[in-house]
Amino acid sequence: METDTEVAPLVKYYEKIARHLQERPAVAEKEAATLLKRACAHAQHRDVDLSRTALTVLGVLLHRRAPPAELATEVSGWLLPLLHQLLRQPAVEARRPLVRALWCLEALVGAGHLPEERPEPLAQLVRTLLRAGMPSAVQIRAVTLVRRVAGSPAAGPTALVPLVRLLWPVLLRSTMPAVATEAEETVRACMAVAGVQAAFTGELLAMATSGGYLAQLQEAVTRPECGAQALTAWALLVDCLGARLQSTALINQVLQVIQAPFRSNNNELRRRSFVAWRSMVNNFLASGRLHENPKRLKLLITPLTQGNTGRPAVAVEKFRVWWTLLAGLGPHLSATFDTTTEPFLRFCFVPADKGLANGGGGGARDRVGGVVLQLADARPLARAALIQLLSPGCRQFAAESVAAREHEAVTGAVFARHAALLADSAAACLLRAPADGLAEVLLEPLLDWTTRHLESQASLGLTREQGLPVTAVLRALDTLLAAQLESPVAEQVVIVADRLVARLPERFVWSSLHQMEGAGGPPALFLLRSLGRRPSGEPSGGAALSRLVRALGADALRRLPELVALLSGAELAEELRPLVWHDTAETLLEHIEKTQEVDSGDALGHDFGPVSALLAAPLSWPPPAAGPHLHTWSRLYCAARVAAELVATAPPNALAAEVAGRLRAAAPLAVPAAAHCLRVMAETALLKETDGAPRSGTGSPLKRRGPSPSDASAAVLEATVPQLAPLLLLLADLCSQLEEHATPEAVADLAESVRRLSGAHVAAAPATAVLVQTLGAATASLLQVAAPNSPVRNKVLSAYEAVVGLVRQRLSELSPTAVLAQLAPLLEAAPAAEPSRRLWHAVLAPRRPAVPEHLAPLLPRRRLMEALSAEKERRQRAAASPNKTAMSPGRPPPPAAPPSPARGGKEDTFVVIPPSPAGPRPLTEHQREVRAAPRDSIPALRRSCPAGLRGAYGPEGCGSRCRGRRARRRRGPPAQSPPVD
Repeated sequence: METDTEVAPLVKYYEKIARHLQERPAVAEKEAATLLKRACAHAQHRDVDLSRTALTVLGVLLHRRAPPAELATEVSGWLLPLLHQLLRQPAVEARRPLVRALWCLEALVGAGHLPEERPEPLAQLVRTLLRAGMPSAVQIRAVTLVRRVAGSPAAGPTALVPLVRLLWPVLLRSTMPAVATEAEETVRACMAVAGVQAAFTGELLAMATSGGYLAQLQEAVTRPECGAQALTAWALLVDCLGARLQSTALINQVLQVIQAPFRSNNNELRRRSFVAWRSMVNNFLASGRLHENPKRLKLLITPLTQGNTGRPAVAVEKFRVWWTLLAGLGPHLSATFDTTTEPFLRFCFVPADKGLANGGGGGARDRVGGVVLQLADARPLARAALIQLLSPGCRQFAAESVAAREHEAVTGAVFARHAALLADSAAACLLRAPADGLAEVLLEPLLDWTTRHLESQASLGLTREQGLPVTAVLRALDTLLAAQLESPVAEQVVIVADRLVARLPERFVWSSLHQMEGAGGPPALFLLRSLGRRPSGEPSGGAALSRLVRALGADALRRLPELVALLSGAELAEELRPLVWHDTAETLLEHIEKTQEVDSGDALGHDFGPVSALLAAPLSWPPPAAGPHLHTWSRLYCAARVAAELVATAPPNALAAEVAGRLRAAAPLAVPAAAHCLRVMAETALLKETDGAPRSGTGSPLKRRGPSPSDASAAVLEATVPQLAPLLLLLADLCSQLEEHATPEAVADLAESVRRLSGAHVAAAPATAVLVQTLGAATASLLQVAAPNSPVRNKVLSAYEAVVGLVRQRLSELSPTAVLAQLAPLLEAAPAAEPSRRLWHAVLAPRRPAVPEHLAPLLPRRRLMEALSAEKERRQRAAASPNKTAMSPGRPPPPAAPPSPARGGKEDTFVVIPPSPAGPRPLTEHQREVRAAPRDSIPALRRSCPAGLRGAYGPEGCGSRCRGRRARRRRGPPAQSPPVD
């Protein structure tokens, strides 16, 4: 034995070796054997430091490499006595090598060097180490030693049962949580060894039935300092008892222990109570027949459904226990869905008091979801659980704490009863925990179940109750479409919604039987509003919207007001309005044509408001959006106009008036598109009257509409020509906006509208004056914007000609001075144009009105004065020879017509039609050849005349020449006439 002077160098030597072993994991076998022998010799030294350092080196070597059997037997022979010797030392410093010695013993036991025929010394050692007053490090080493024994191949019930018996009181009485936790794990490891649980269960059963141990547990779980350890002991007791716990008497006593922690105000106790409750769940699941016992199932669910969540940690633990139960039910989960899964979904995603279906979460995403979904750390767990319920076996978005399922939890009957809850849960999960690809994983199963449900009910007919699952899924999709989701997730939701719409039967989407609560319409209208809220940046083919609108069929007219309200509201995105409008127009047009073909009946009813609103809708869009649909607009308007004429009580041009009035009220208005539509309405408008009453295209008499004046001119138009007043007012409005929106197409359309409306028949002089003034002002505006020498200007001049023709036709009803004042803008806009000259002639020829001073420079004096002088001379010659007329020489002239009372009895108020100009008519070359050729019908005297003589007197011969002279003598000198227009 070394002296004290030699101990210090040895201590330094072993410390150096320990550091060297930590730095060098691999040690040569020969060197290791040498170190083992030397460390064994110095480990039993009486010097505390030398023994501790030697045991450190020995422990490192034993844990790194299993020693030979002979050496292990030798070490275990002196190590146990050494431990007992160290435990008998009164001084604390003398016990410092104790932990190192226990560490070495753990290595030997772990290597299997534990003689089974000698368990008593080890049990006595563990009892000594676990007694009160021992440091926590020593107690933890003692518990770890027992675990090493349980993991040893040579361990069995004979060695482990005494050790487990020693550890059980530690679970309840230890004041150190680390020791109690280590003891629980060690006991579980010991129970896992074959034969140990069977050998120890009898003792546990006797301990539980005696009542003393359960009474101690019930008292301990209410104290915060030891409640957690008591709950651990309770859970371990439940696990160890196994199936024997399920006897009625024993289970009631065990359940009384844990009732208090569930109602405790201490959050940690409540969390640990759920941890312990998992043992009870596993105990009942082990039988495999839990689904057959509703009472036991309700017993397990009761603590989970109570409002005992508290802090997030408690909610997470409750979720894990609940999922353990759901996963353990396996294929029987669908049979117990109402009892187990429905409250679980409400706990995680949709509380009953503020579910998405009840309108309690659609607007604020931060308030959506149940208790678990509100916790950021627990959202991945809830998401993984919902995926396993809807898509069993799916490995996407998996979580370690959520065991995978291989059996379906949702069946047809379950979906029919809980479709709203499932759809709202998926929507809440997407709102609170969105991820790329999650929408397809969650919504595709719902889409499949919806399709199956529709197919199963197709033969029976879809009643209101049977349609509720489908409407619930639609409402959940609407919640998602209305939320501001990220782009990938939003696109996936839209794709799923499009697929669902493709699978919905047409008789369902527009059925009044399946009204969507709060939507004010059938499912199709609800879907149109939902899909119409797509962000502008998302790609949208519009197939679903087209399919919904096309499904209207015979209900197109009945649902038209709802569709018009959708088009004019803010619920539909601007990019989708042209698409919806086009499909609506095509569907309505097909309905009108089919109705007309079948019975020639009233295809529009007596209310033109919805149709006119539909026709006015696209004209408020930007020109690029409205342009492609003008052809469809024209077809729909023409078909609707024909249908409107069949209404016997409707005024003439009723549809045109409705559309024009809506266009005037629209702001802003697309001028090019509105000009095109005005041209179509003007081309098909009723412009003439027959038998004193306006008639439609089919000849049925129509009733006039009363005036609704807006200003002086509008009042006159409404009072005199109500069937054309809206068109004229719209024409004036569009022409006033041409300076900002002038396009060649718009100018040409407005010019054609002016030309068409110039042929209107008006019966009163005030109406004629207002009509001339309105058309003249419109034409002047067109002349100002039309480029010179352009095709568009020629069309405007054609419209100008039509206005002049209207003036010439109705000049007797107009005041020439007023006409000049009204058409002054026209004369100023195109003073040298041919229509201006004809306008001057039409106004000045019959009368000589006073010309306004500002128009005097524009008067073409020479040509007009010559025409007026010729007209005056002709009248003087006619007055000088009143008994002769040019029509029948020798006959008395016919009696003069009496003055017309309607025209005031004045002769000069008649319109004078100038005669044809004098002189030979120009002939074509073919006509001259025909006249020069001889004819058989000429009399003999005329045929015998020499050809030369006939040529001298012209092609007609002398006889004709003489006859012409005699006729001229009878008529007198020819009068000079103004040039022909």
